Amino acid sequence: MIRITLSALLFIVMVFAIGCPNDNPTSPPESQFSGILRTDISGAILGGDTTDWKVVRTAIPTPKQKTDEVTSLAVPSLHNSPELSVISPAIAVVPVPTNTYLSAAYCNPGYYIVNFQLTLSAAGCLTLVTKSNPATIVHSFATNQALSAGVHLIRWDVSNITPGIYRVEMTADVGSYRYTEYGDVEIKHPVASPTARTFADAHFSESNYRNAEYLVATLAYNPTRIAPTPFVGTRADWNALPFLPNGIVTYSKYDYLGWAFFYDLPTTHNDQYYTTIGLNLAQFGFGWDDGTGNTPNYYNFDGTSANETSYHSYFSY
Repeated sequence: MIRITLSALLFIVMVFAIGCPNDNPTSPPESQFSGILRTDISGAILGGDTTDWKVVRTAIPTPKQKTDEVTSLAVPSLHNSPELSVISPAIAVVPVPTNTYLSAAYCNPGYYIVNFQLTLSAAGCLTLVTKSNPATIVHSFATNQALSAGVHLIRWDVSNITPGIYRVEMTADVGSYRYTEYGDVEIKHPVASPTARTFADAHFSESNYRNAEYLVATLAYNPTRIAPTPFVGTRADWNALPFLPNGIVTYSKYDYLGWAFFYDLPTTHNDQYYTTIGLNLAQFGFGWDDGTGNTPNYYNFDGTSANETSYHSYFSY
């Protein structure tokens, strides 16, 4: 499915020279600013507020700027933005999408990373913002940014965002129509208790996980990676790669690893390290000492771990 096989596609977007009307999303009433549609890391819907993420199509109003003008906001650099947002270039889809919409945020609640997929049926202009209340924009992914047709992955680093519920609002002008959509995202920052840290130190091996990460990157077969070939290089070469694109390397670790490697594990054993290892068994199952049933030389952990399951009870939010 697209959400799985394309979620490793993380490149800075190229802006195409087409004109974009200078319009902003319209905030829904404040009374609607609550509740989330819960999803997992693959985008599967788990329940919750089904009124979110409903696209509305209307005719585009009279343009407010000349067609030979282009207004765009560059995506923040990975080097200097505390809130990373990366919009991938269009992914060719066959058949060509006939609809324009923004997928539900995943995973939601979001702990350190939240993804979206934007599908455009034709080239258009995107405005995508996040608000802490109907009047306050806290992050701008794009403002009247020109994008080509296809599927774009949008990745938002929320590790430095204050926990709470935020509204994501989209306006996409495609052809003669304007598509608007909004949905709420809950940000949570798990806290690992001292007991959790002791338990993890006894049962989770960072070394085993790092070894597995390198092995997955070098596997000959991994249909979920975006890099055209496996990683070729030493462990030192691998360790030097950034987890996400930084505008310098051609491919990042995320590009070589594939969809299951959703989180970047910190090298420092801080609270994010201890909570991250309990968030995604498909990724971190490689490091738990009682992991069983995993397929050898597979591109994600597909076994079980009782210790990983028990570990969740030591978290607080």
